[in-house]
Amino acid sequence: MGFEMLFKLVLFSLYIKYSYLEQNLTKTKTNISLLNVSVAENTTMPTILSTQSLLTTTCDVNNSCVINSTLTANVTTTDLPKTTEQTISNSTTGITESPMKTFKFMTHVPTRSKKNICICDLKIQYCDINCCCDKDCSSEDRMVFSHCEEDFHEYDTRFCHYTKHIYVNHTPHELQVSQNGLFCVVANNAPPSYLVQRTNPLESFQEAEFEKAGKYSWPDYVSKNIPEIAEINYVNYTYGKPLWIIRNHHLEHLQFSKSFVVAKCVVTEYVKYLIDVRSTCTHTDVSKDNYLLRANTYFENISIISSPGSLNLSLYKKNNFLENCPRNVCLTIVPEICGKHFEHCIEIKQNFTNNLKTNCYLSIANNELSCINLVRHIKYEFYHNGTEGMIKAKLFLNLVNVTYSLNMNIDFSQTFEVGFRWWNHSLNHSSYLSGNPGYLVGKPVLIASIISVNITNNNTVITNSSVTNNTVYTFEKKLFRNPVDFTSNFMVLPSVNEDGICVLNKHEYTPVEFGFNYYFKCTIKEMIQQKNMSARALCMEVQTLIFKYWSLNNLTNSTLDNKLIGQWGNANTYNVEEWVKTMYEVDLKDILNKTWGKFENDKKTLTCGNITTLLVIEIYHARVDFEDVLNQEKILATTLRFKSYKNITFPVFVNKLNFIFSVKMATQIAFFDITTKKIRKIVDPPSLNIRLPHDFFYPFVKLNNKASIKIACQYLVLVYITVLNIVK
Repeated sequence: MGFEMLFKLVLFSLYIKYSYLEQNLTKTKTNISLLNVSVAENTTMPTILSTQSLLTTTCDVNNSCVINSTLTANVTTTDLPKTTEQTISNSTTGITESPMKTFKFMTHVPTRSKKNICICDLKIQYCDINCCCDKDCSSEDRMVFSHCEEDFHEYDTRFCHYTKHIYVNHTPHELQVSQNGLFCVVANNAPPSYLVQRTNPLESFQEAEFEKAGKYSWPDYVSKNIPEIAEINYVNYTYGKPLWIIRNHHLEHLQFSKSFVVAKCVVTEYVKYLIDVRSTCTHTDVSKDNYLLRANTYFENISIISSPGSLNLSLYKKNNFLENCPRNVCLTIVPEICGKHFEHCIEIKQNFTNNLKTNCYLSIANNELSCINLVRHIKYEFYHNGTEGMIKAKLFLNLVNVTYSLNMNIDFSQTFEVGFRWWNHSLNHSSYLSGNPGYLVGKPVLIASIISVNITNNNTVITNSSVTNNTVYTFEKKLFRNPVDFTSNFMVLPSVNEDGICVLNKHEYTPVEFGFNYYFKCTIKEMIQQKNMSARALCMEVQTLIFKYWSLNNLTNSTLDNKLIGQWGNANTYNVEEWVKTMYEVDLKDILNKTWGKFENDKKTLTCGNITTLLVIEIYHARVDFEDVLNQEKILATTLRFKSYKNITFPVFVNKLNFIFSVKMATQIAFFDITTKKIRKIVDPPSLNIRLPHDFFYPFVKLNNKASIKIACQYLVLVYITVLNIVK
């Protein structure tokens, strides 16, 4: 019986070995072809549609393959039983065959296993750093890991052996983890289950569009053609509504160019009712073909719609609409040409527009591009009457001539500005508040100046013989804010032009906004008339000009005691208690007195010493309760400190009447919140000091008797308590 059992085991082992050899031999003789399709039993292949010449690859046992060109068409394989072959020959197609090519390649393709998936293993046969489940990483490789990447596997902690999946072993030693739980699941006898989720790809464009509904997507491209009349869906202008204009008989919105991410003019935005705008961007196309650089673009054949409700839309598409449109409905823009800072403006007449044409000339000999009448600054002013719409539209243009070298990048900076004004209301910066009462974040900081005003007093003196009138002049100090000058009402810093030059005047400035910290840098370029000035005098003038760009140009005997900062956003010039003086670490007069200078190199250079180029402004504020209004921002102090003292050397041009210099300056502004915890305290009761005459208790007691004195004291305490209760 034992011999028969041994014989059967030998036969069974021989059968297994023979089957294994036969299986390997079958794999070796695999014939791979794109046209000779071999499909194993119980497999599914996708449909293949082709009408082009393809390469047929045939391989022998030695992995040597030959490529031939064949023509294929409509080969379909689905659930084929056992092996099916379909071949279409190209012997009669007349197609020229490509030369035969011979090459070798590995026929073994590794299959992806759904078990033990490693999410962070993104390099085949390479070790991924910090990927603790990457089998390509050796124990030495894992020594450089700082952490393990996030694991997206879901582990059921109810099972006994889940811990072997979540603990990572960086050492070659075996790690055993003991669980502290009382019970755990060893085997799961629950019925099999499956997960229902979307995995199949979408099969049609319509299905993709259906899935996109309700999700974010880029907006559809909107054509810049004439907007439909139905788009005007409001009768009156209200805050934030786009302005309507008619340009060349087309109804559209008034727009302006602005920068986005970079300084170039790359996007446009609507001008919106009652929203002031100031935008600066750069044009790289500097030529007469760029319509944004031409003056007539901003006023010719343009009418501003005063109110959408007053526009007769039924007449809109007629050719003579503009001619028949009432002047109070289609407002004509009044253009003016102004200087750099919008001073000395001249109205543009009808016959003067030809003189404003933009033109550019290219000089090959000088390698230069010169352009005339380019629009540098556009400023619209619209006068409105609230919901009744606009009444008047004015345009101010600043034109410049420029010359560029063709060896450098051509950038032309342009500023677009819009302001809305109430009709019949003059501009008054002093009436603008930065909060009521406390400061609002982003609003400019209020300032005021102390000035002396002459007061005339007429005194009449009567004597026995005559009457004499005496006039007496006295000086009285008061706070002053120039209503037409923004820089006289609010704290400002210089603005910076496209070349990084500091510019500070009544029209160009950077307001200091409450709550925003700044670090500001620019270059001062100025000219001083020498007039045989000494080196020290020139250096002191340089320092004074730096002070001027910090708005510290009103030097008095008491330094800057004439400058005050508003404590509240609605600080009143008639109440000095609502203003606080600025505190200086060093007196400006002392800085100027310590400035020195000397000429060097045969007066070709000027060295100025102890020049300060950095101003640090620190504003301290707190949230306080103002009557029944809570948490109002109030400025409690403002300090100024001067830093970055240095010696600067300037070149001096001999036989020149003017000394031209440039120096870099910087300003730091920081806001400090020093709000303390609010504590409500009970008011202390009033103290009463009652004094009675020495004989108040007479004749009830004798003052000499000690017992009587004790009774009198008790009576006095009783009177005090009674009076105190009456007061309460």
